[in-house]
Formats: sequence, structure tokens, C-alpha cells
Amino acid sequence: MGKKLEKSEVCVFFVGIHHKPGKPALCSSTISGKRIDSIIGKLGGYKTVKTNLYPLEHLPKTESDRLTANSWSVINNPKEGDIIVLLGGIVQKDFKRVKGCTHINAAHPSLQFSSKRPSEYFDEIVKKISKATEALTPKE
Repeated sequence: MGKKLEKSEVCVFFVGIHHKPGKPALCSSTISGKRIDSIIGKLGGYKTVKTNLYPLEHLPKTESDRLTANSWSVINNPKEGDIIVLLGGIVQKDFKRVKGCTHINAAHPSLQFSSKRPSEYFDEIVKKISKATEALTPKE
């Protein structure tokens, strides 16, 4: 049996699509950033990183833009057992899966609240992350 995986040993990466001009990934001053902050506040105990798939300040338009997504793993260096939350359809389609990591697809936070209450969206993602951690924990 392997060692039990603790929350503090797992990093949860939230991956958006691109930077708003002059702002870091999923900046807390943006709608999406505030919503991701709410999820992070409910997680407790995990290391978290807010990132974007594309190191651009605009939606990827060209093949050259799309190739910049290849640098995500090098820049962020996820390790086996980490959890990567892919925010929105473009990110889910373009993201190159990282071996040994759990990938969770989630609706983009800025588009989500027409069909759900915010608390439902937050709770759904927190539940998926908790479930993913349990799956990584060896059963005794």
C-alpha cells in the first residue's frame, strides 16, 4: 500500500484561456477570477495555482497563437497526483493532457450563471476535486 495522499500534497491548477490585458491569469479583479477565488476559498488545504492555457492577452486566432499552449506544462510543471481544472470548451479541447494528473472539465466561470446558481457551480467543482483526491488516495 502506498502512503495516503494529503490535500497539502496536491496542487490544483485552474486553467483559463488567456490573460486580460495587463492582468495575471484569472485575476481577482475579473468576474472569472472572483468566481475561482470563491472555489479556492471552499477547498481548504490544497495548494492552488491560477493559470491560463495561452500566454496571450487575446483569444488565440492563429496557428502560431495556438502553439503557445504547448508551453503550459513547462511553465507550470505539474507533478503526478496534481489536479488540473480546465475552464471552458476551448481550453478542454486544446489542452494537452498531463500524464499522472487528474483533469476536470468545468464550464467557464464567466458564462455559467445563466443556468445555475453560483453556489451550485462552486459546490460542483469542489466536489469533483475532492472526489479526484479520494481516487488518488490508496485504500487501506
